[in-house]
Amino acid sequence: MRNEIYVLYQHSTYSPDIHVIRVFEDQHPFRIQRKIDKLIKDIKYPQAIGSSEKENCIFVFKVHEFSCVYKITRDTDGQYKIRS
Repeated sequence: MRNEIYVLYQHSTYSPDIHVIRVFEDQHPFRIQRKIDKLIKDIKYPQAIGSSEKENCIFVFKVHEFSCVYKITRDTDGQYKIRS
């Protein structure tokens, strides 16, 4: 999305419920640019991630007790916002 690759990453094998989204540049050597962890910590047990170029957002899907899709958008000031 917008020259970036978003990856849902399980933080540790010792804490399988801790996840972050890592953002990489979309060209070799795919350097990490930033992490999105403050928002994702509110999403328990995320399973998949997708994006919409048209809406300039990413979606996080979780299946645990209740299925839910979260929409994460990035403001012009670089801040991320989440909606379920």
